[in-house]
Amino acid sequence: MSALNLAGFEAERKTLGELRLLFESALPHLNRAEQTYSEDFLQCQSQLEAWHSELRQREEEQARQILQARVREQEEENLKKELFQTLPNLQSYARKLSELQEFFAGELPAELHMALENLPMQSRALALQDFAMRSFPGSRQQEEELRGFLAEDGPALGSVWEADLRAALDYLDNSHQVRRKLRLLALEQEQMFKVYSIEIKKKSETQWQRLYVPALPASRPEKDAQGNEYTLYWGNFFYAEFDDDEPVETHTSKVFPNGLNTLEYDVRVGRKAQEALSSQGKFLMAFVLEAQNQSELDIYVLQALEQLADPELDMELLPRTWLQKRLLNFLADNFSADLPESQDWAQAINQINTDLPWMNPRHPLVRQCAENIGRAAPFYPALAPLRQRLRLNRELLARALSRKVHCVGALRRDADSKLVPNLVLPGSGKQLWVLNSPTPHRPPFWQLLSFDGEELQNEVLVNCYEGQLLFEPQNSSFGKLEIERGAEGLKMPHCWPANLPLPDK
Repeated sequence: MSALNLAGFEAERKTLGELRLLFESALPHLNRAEQTYSEDFLQCQSQLEAWHSELRQREEEQARQILQARVREQEEENLKKELFQTLPNLQSYARKLSELQEFFAGELPAELHMALENLPMQSRALALQDFAMRSFPGSRQQEEELRGFLAEDGPALGSVWEADLRAALDYLDNSHQVRRKLRLLALEQEQMFKVYSIEIKKKSETQWQRLYVPALPASRPEKDAQGNEYTLYWGNFFYAEFDDDEPVETHTSKVFPNGLNTLEYDVRVGRKAQEALSSQGKFLMAFVLEAQNQSELDIYVLQALEQLADPELDMELLPRTWLQKRLLNFLADNFSADLPESQDWAQAINQINTDLPWMNPRHPLVRQCAENIGRAAPFYPALAPLRQRLRLNRELLARALSRKVHCVGALRRDADSKLVPNLVLPGSGKQLWVLNSPTPHRPPFWQLLSFDGEELQNEVLVNCYEGQLLFEPQNSSFGKLEIERGAEGLKMPHCWPANLPLPDK
């Protein structure tokens, strides 16, 4: 019997039936057979019945296995159905995936294994589902929220949002640092900024001369021998007797034999100290005071640099260049992530030595420095395009972080084994986003699986798997950005979907 070539139970059952009929037809002739043949016949008949019994057992075992397989298939189907019904609750989704893992004795199918393995990363995508900011930088409260996302055990650690959140916090930290530096800026060169200026002109001349003083001079009315009234001024001022001298504090009585008086000189003196403050002192004071309320400090610094580049600005060349140098170094040291070109600007202007006796324009070092500045200037190009670039990049960042992305379902294989969206929230699916990560060592990134909730992007779908979560932004419509053609330096946020064009295109 073992040598019979039987095709399954059906062929085996047919052959067995045919053999049993043959044996039954031979029974009437058994009495006439010799004993040896009769014994062989009965032995074969016994084997035939044993075969029949064994076949029946195998058929019953197969039926039992088929039933068990069908029950298991139904259990698997029910578990999968329950799995997708748990969404958008990701904690319940995780528990059901664990139940499925137990169902498969710890070995999930490859796709569901990926779903379970990637679930922590996918779950962290919901960290910002309730966050929105109209612009960046936002309010103090929003800054605290941003810091909370990346605090120890923060919900956005390791998420698709982390890189952009860190960039935002780096910018805020650098802004705070620059504000602290600005408050100390005037202390670096007190003689440059905490000085006042008066102007004098001999009655017989037409050229006005500027004198720098540590404090406004005192004055009193006087009369000469003829009874003519005049004003006498006295006090210290910075004076250099020779061209190569550094100015030192000198009393007016040592330079003006008859005193600084309005009989011999026309004198212009501010009525208040604030009015007489040097032009660089006024500039720096206003700049520092206003900086404390500026949300975008780098843009504010760029605006100040534009003012300092204005040839009509009434300011001595060296103090002007000193201010430009400090501001360019603030940009290079603190904001080069957004303004990488500032490092080249700072490097160029740092070649200019501005710590010179600037109050003596005849000093050889001052004259040489003026020549060097003339050859090297301008130290930076027109800055309006850069300010526009920064604003656009921040608008993109604010939009990217304000999508309010939430889970709306997952991908599931249909009867034809095709991946299809299984949406669980009514009215969802206007846009479908998926979160992918090519390797464990690269950060995850968004892709749009569907721009309209209907047509799927095959180039995205090919890298998806059953059980992969589907997301949708609650904030998906923003106004167009005013981006000029050929605009350079636009930096897409990491969390901007890789296949989503800019809103002006």
